[in-house]
Amino acid sequence: MARFHARQSLAFLAFEAAAVFAAVAFVVALLLAVDQVIPNDSGEPNPVAFAGAMVLILPIVLGRLGLRLLATWKAFRGEHWVIPGFGWVSRRWLPPADYQA
Repeated sequence: MARFHARQSLAFLAFEAAAVFAAVAFVVALLLAVDQVIPNDSGEPNPVAFAGAMVLILPIVLGRLGLRLLATWKAFRGEHWVIPGFGWVSRRWLPPADYQA
């Protein structure tokens, strides 16, 4: 059982890293675009762009944290829980008795 949860967690970590990299690249591009549209001559970060970045990044961070906590709780209780939307990767690691097509 521990092997299943470890493999699923490592695969999800790789997916998270790619998603976070894409989100950060998008936010940086958005910040640069907003800075061009709404110039800020004071030399400080543009507050509009900063607020927009936080609105975009906060749900990603909270969603990741919530999903990780739920997966940890399920593993602690001994349940083979497949992360929703991620079953195409982790179902093959389930023990044969717990596999559900």
